[in-house]
Order: sequence, then structure tokens, then C-alpha cells
Amino acid sequence: TTRPLAAAPMSSGHTAVSAVLAAVVAAVTTTAAVLVAGGTFNPDRVHFIDRVAAGADGAAPRFLFRGDEPLNATGFAYDAVVAALRAKARAEGGFELPATFTLTDFSLLNIIEFGDTRYEKKFFAANADKGNYINWPLVGDVVSPWSLDKSVRTYMAKHLSKWQIDDLPASVAKLRATLEAAGVGGARVPNVVYVHCEAGEDRTGELSGSYYMRHLNWTFHRALTFDDHVEHRLISKYSLHAFNWYCFYLKLTDPTRAALDCSVPKNETALAV
Repeated sequence: TTRPLAAAPMSSGHTAVSAVLAAVVAAVTTTAAVLVAGGTFNPDRVHFIDRVAAGADGAAPRFLFRGDEPLNATGFAYDAVVAALRAKARAEGGFELPATFTLTDFSLLNIIEFGDTRYEKKFFAANADKGNYINWPLVGDVVSPWSLDKSVRTYMAKHLSKWQIDDLPASVAKLRATLEAAGVGGARVPNVVYVHCEAGEDRTGELSGSYYMRHLNWTFHRALTFDDHVEHRLISKYSLHAFNWYCFYLKLTDPTRAALDCSVPKNETALAV
């Protein structure tokens, strides 16, 4: 399954929004210029996020983890990924993963990273009993919400799904729905959703951080601090901008989150060490 990179058009009168949308589209090209091909799976970047308990109707438990590109020198690093998931479930979640489970590979990579995605697709095509592959590409946002007048920022945040390419309201909902859904083994087989990009920090941090705020009630600052610690560097500015927009979206559309502080800490650099 692959999500097309597209955004709903705004009306012609919203020139500020249109200008920002044009800038966001440029993020695809910008991302292509900075990404490096390939990568070696790093179990240290795997982290437990959330789980759905077994249901009274016999539905198996489901689990959500984040990490980096699950490849090694020979292809999809299935055994290493499973070992890391078990270790982090134990260390961070305080539980043991079931003896057997299916794996949903929730990849945030883009079409320009076909050198990596082909290995993921190939693995699940040859091992359909082990899980499935979902491609949900993210690119981030070029424009920071703080670079705009408050009135424009407020309008755009409230209508985030109308212009943001990553459409984080829909992307968070998709990730949650994937967690709650049965895997390829059916409702009675445990399933693990593994969301990742290349490094496991930037696009993964953008979506995971948004999920933390929406479903785990984390603050923006707590989620950002966690993201900045995954690789002991700052999350990329494009992913940070998108994540920051989602904070404003929650703050302005969810009455229970009206107190969210969406400011980017001035000491963010210090938070990453």
C-alpha cells in the first residue's frame, strides 16, 4: 500500500496559504538533495510507543514501535529487527512480546528512496506470512509556523489538512488505525507495527511526536526532546516545522489541548546532547 504525495487545493483567495503550499512542495526536492542512500539497521534507535490490549472477543494484542531503516548488507534485517523489538518491549514497555507475531512495516520513505523501499517490498512479497508493507511517505514542511503572522498561522493550523502535504491529522489517524487493525495473520494473531524512515529521527520523529501528543497526551516539548535524543542530534528543521504545525493544530482544534505550548525551546540544541 502506498499513499500518493498530494494535498488538497485551497481557494484562490488565500494567497498566503498558497505561497506556503508552494514552498512545502519544494520540500520534496530539498529532501532529495540531502538524503543518502542505504543504511545499516541500528537497534539503539528502536523504541516502544504504544499498544492495544487483547480484546474480550479474542482479538490479539497489537504493538507500535519506531526505528530506523530495517536493512542490513544483504536486505531486510528481519531477525535483527525482531530481536530489537523484543529487547525494547522488555526494557521500555515492561512486557514480553508474544512468541509469534506478524510485522507491519510502516515506511515513511519517498519515491526517491526506491533503492531502499524495493528491499522492503521484496521481503514481504516473498514472506507474506511474516507481515505486510505500507508506504506512507512524508517530506516535512519548509515553512515554520513561527515565520507567519499570528492570524495567518492560526488559520493555516486550523485547516492543516487542506494544505500540508504530510497531512499529519490524517497521518496520525492512519498510524493509529493501523495499530488497531488486525495484521495479515488475522484478528487472533498479534501484530507489531514498525514505523520508520531512514535515520529513525526526522520523519519518524515528526509522525511519532505527533502521535505522542495526540494519543499519549505528551506535551510538544516532551515529544521534541525525545526525538532529539534518538540520534543525539536535532530533528531536521523540515520535520520540526511539520511537527510544530501539528502542535498548533491540536491546540486550536482540540479543547482538551488548548494549553499546549507550541514554542520551540531556545535551548533545543542543549536538549539533544
